[in-house]
Amino acid sequence: MVECKAARKIRQLSHHAAEEITASHGRNMFDIFLDTTRLLNKKETELQVAYWWATWNARNHFLFKKEKLYALFSVAKAEGVVEAYRKFKRTEQQQLEISNMEKPKQWKPPPGNWCKVNVDAAIDHQSQRAGLGVVIRNDKGDVVAAAIKPSSFNGDVPFAEAEAIEWGMQVAKRAGITTVILESDCQAAIDLANNRKGRKTEVFWVISEINENRKEFQEVRFQHTLRSGNANAHTLAKLAVKGSESVVWLGNIPAQIMCLFSLQ
Repeated sequence: MVECKAARKIRQLSHHAAEEITASHGRNMFDIFLDTTRLLNKKETELQVAYWWATWNARNHFLFKKEKLYALFSVAKAEGVVEAYRKFKRTEQQQLEISNMEKPKQWKPPPGNWCKVNVDAAIDHQSQRAGLGVVIRNDKGDVVAAAIKPSSFNGDVPFAEAEAIEWGMQVAKRAGITTVILESDCQAAIDLANNRKGRKTEVFWVISEINENRKEFQEVRFQHTLRSGNANAHTLAKLAVKGSESVVWLGNIPAQIMCLFSLQ
């Protein structure tokens, strides 16, 4: 392939017409390839590999399929392959950088003498059912209460998530907690609870219940968290959507429930 006229034409059209090859009669192709790539940087080597591949491919098509060899097309193909590879690597690197920037958020304990109420809603669109999950922890991170509640799904996710917030407040009251931070991974529901958005008619009564429940707490905060920081509530919500009755656990949480939390 070193002495092939067509291959030589491809090399001449390439960005790296290796003079070493033309001056290396009698040497095998592998040794010549190693010698030339030692003089190149990484990007140049990528192109050189692609040119060699394109040359080999075009020569085989000429010898075995009797196809006319167009050196310019072979060079363009080689450079196209390298560009596609580099674009893929850039995309892969960008995804990695985004992934590193968005590292999973871990649950963080509330300030001293506060409790954090994590709530979530899981939806089964096929059965039109929703499941509400609640996990309450103190400032040491201990689980002091947990609850599940099955519900119907009316097609509006923020409605179900707002229901989960209202259910979390009910559970917190039953646990005797007066200063709470309620976390949900649904920004729309948090905005509604904080009165930052106009209230939709279909969720108005849920927001009204939330506002009524506020009066029974010394302090209440509503804040958004990522799903990764709300994993345990989501686990209970998925459990609730399959259930048929509401269950509240206060104090001694069953080992089966704690085991689910330990898997997060």
